[in-house]
Amino acid sequence: MIDYFKLFFAILYPTFIGFVFLSVFIPRKDVLSNMEKLALSFLIGSGGLSLVIFLLGACKIKLILVNILIGSAIILAPPLYLSLKNKTLTITASSWIKIKKFTWFELILLALIFIRVSFVLFENLSKPVISVDAFANWSLRAKAFFFDSGLLLNQKGAFFLGGGAVFYPLNIPLVETWIFNVLGYWNDELIKIIFGLFFLALITIFYSAIRRVSARPVALFSTYLLTTLPLLVHHATIEYADFPLSVYFTASALFLLNYFDSKNNKYLYLSAILAGIAAWTKTEGVPLLLINLVVLGIFYIRSKQELLAAAKNIFYYILVALIFKLPWSIFNWAYHIPKSIYQQIEYEKIFINLDRLPVILSYFYNKMFFYGHWNIAWFVFVVVLILSFNRLKEARFFYPFIYILLFLLAFGTMYYITENYVWLLDGTTLNRNTLLIMPLVIFFIAINLQDLLAPPPLSGQPKKKRKK
Repeated sequence: MIDYFKLFFAILYPTFIGFVFLSVFIPRKDVLSNMEKLALSFLIGSGGLSLVIFLLGACKIKLILVNILIGSAIILAPPLYLSLKNKTLTITASSWIKIKKFTWFELILLALIFIRVSFVLFENLSKPVISVDAFANWSLRAKAFFFDSGLLLNQKGAFFLGGGAVFYPLNIPLVETWIFNVLGYWNDELIKIIFGLFFLALITIFYSAIRRVSARPVALFSTYLLTTLPLLVHHATIEYADFPLSVYFTASALFLLNYFDSKNNKYLYLSAILAGIAAWTKTEGVPLLLINLVVLGIFYIRSKQELLAAAKNIFYYILVALIFKLPWSIFNWAYHIPKSIYQQIEYEKIFINLDRLPVILSYFYNKMFFYGHWNIAWFVFVVVLILSFNRLKEARFFYPFIYILLFLLAFGTMYYITENYVWLLDGTTLNRNTLLIMPLVIFFIAINLQDLLAPPPLSGQPKKKRKK
């Protein structure tokens, strides 16, 4: 029983860190729901705490519990002071009470979502780390850091940077190292609770984003659809970094879309923080950050934003994101850590690799529509896209579609001009790559769903009020 109390603290502490920083960025009580605040607090706090642990380790300070607590407390002190001074560090009980009565249909959807969440949590807490990459890389590095109480910076040692793929960022291994330190021993089952919490954070933020533009039944139904994707649920239980990366990217994209709608710069910076943590989670987070920047640039062009103001916002977005990525990049430069051969772009083969194009298109088509474990999500996406094509000029439909299009182009290009093509052929990575965009695919379907089921009246006809 004592282990579960320790585990509760191990989750509560980074969530509190994230909540403090969130209270500084978004102080208004009515901007985000309590559930959304808690979900974001866990995402931001866990990424922030792992960065603090990394900085301690890079300075060769022992990674023991007391040092981690002191180091994080020093970083936490200024925003905590500001939030207490401005009285923004609060959760209002009234927002929990102001929940309208659920219909029987909504209760059924809630029950189905609850079953999915319970399954993910049960799977995480009932079986150890058994997946190959997780065992040989992510979990291995966390165990090495815990037993050594450091980052193992001896480059001649067998476990430099914990072993495994040393070019991968350390967000997930260091969050696990934190939990090991709180527990006081290595436990392959209890550390996996973080993946269940990532799953819970994803569906909370996803539901909240749809709820801002659609009725509650549509938001609940769409959230349930997200939880039915077999590969997404599977990855929420196997301790690969691809799933947390998907959560961070999805959250960053949804808050960037929220910024487009509200013009509130707080959401812009929140998106940048989440995109930065995505880049700190896995190498693929860098192209995802670039996708965010391209979408942001397209928004400023379409909205005819003043050039200086647009450039300033893009600069600040990059600057905030680099808070999480830059320390790792400097560390890689200082220790001469080579990039993976699969990440090196071969510009000279742009025309030589033309024979790859039909193969790439074939693999994408088959994995997305047939044996990629995505149910009929891509088929429904295409149907909805065709039915809603005339609405793509509207911003709320246009930008999610652009996200999906840019993602497919970016990762298709990656297979075309890098040696990742090998992993496409053996089926290793494409499904894991596609996992990153699937929540936004369901989001695109969801935001079109209400208009397709209850289309707006024709010009000249009276408009009917939609039930909320």
